[in-house]
Amino acid sequence: YQRRVHGPSSTGKPTVSAILSKFSENDRSDTTVYFVHGLETIFNNMLSKCLLYPHEQQQYREEVCNELQKEKRPRKRKRVLDEVNPPASVYGAIHLLRLILKLPKIIEQNNTYNAGHIEAAGRELIHGKLLALVDFLRLHWDELCV
Repeated sequence: YQRRVHGPSSTGKPTVSAILSKFSENDRSDTTVYFVHGLETIFNNMLSKCLLYPHEQQQYREEVCNELQKEKRPRKRKRVLDEVNPPASVYGAIHLLRLILKLPKIIEQNNTYNAGHIEAAGRELIHGKLLALVDFLRLHWDELCV
């Protein structure tokens, strides 16, 4: 067990980006492309907020501090690591699965805060793409969780 962000306990090979890219290889429709891009964006934005366990959050913060120390001019701490290595290019299938499980609540909160609502057709489309992604993960789980 390694306690570094780049160690096997926290990262994934293949990464979320690679998994989503492979998922979209079979369906290059506009809706799949938008879905994959949106899911990766949500993953990058939500990782440090709700997808990491406490020990992983500590690793993530340590890595941000390390990146800040390498820089000559100081920047805000919050987004440094995400700019250097977007989470989707570091973390893997386990963290993607965590996002999938939390996505309904994330969408619900986003709709509440923005006073917008996803239409029924949009919800059905997202639901269908999520089911397809979960099925893809199930079929390829052994190779995705190396």
